[in-house]
This record gives sequence, C-alpha cells and structure tokens, in this order.
Amino acid sequence: MSAPATAQTPGVRTYLALGLTAAVLGTMGVYIREAPPLVGMDDANIGFRYARNLAEGYGFVFNPGGERVEGVTSLLW
Repeated sequence: MSAPATAQTPGVRTYLALGLTAAVLGTMGVYIREAPPLVGMDDANIGFRYARNLAEGYGFVFNPGGERVEGVTSLLW
C-alpha cells in the first residue's frame, strides 16, 4: 500500500525557496532601514572628505581647523 496523495510533506526545494526569500527580504529591510552611505564605504568616504577639504582650501585635514594627521589608507597617498 502507498501513502495517501493528500498527505505530502514539503520538499527540500520548498524550504530552500522559503529560506532564500526570507534572506532577500531581510537584507532589503535592513538596507532600507539603515541610511546608505553618501559616497562609498568607509575608506572611500574618508578619502573623499580629505579631498573635499583640500579642494576647499582647508588643507589635508579630516575636519577643517583640525590638526593635520594622516587618516587615509589608500595606496595613492
């Protein structure tokens, strides 16, 4: 005798699809909730801030009026 056709258990593909959907929706929720970066990530923002201050005449500083310390990690400098 075989099992009744109405009592089927979800397969691996169903669980995989549900897990993938949950991961995508969770990632989208976090991205929407958190503010995206203005220019780039971490080092890019720091480098662009130094460049903006240099172009505006404040010198190679992170904060205008602050001391001149090396704060970028790019290979260009």
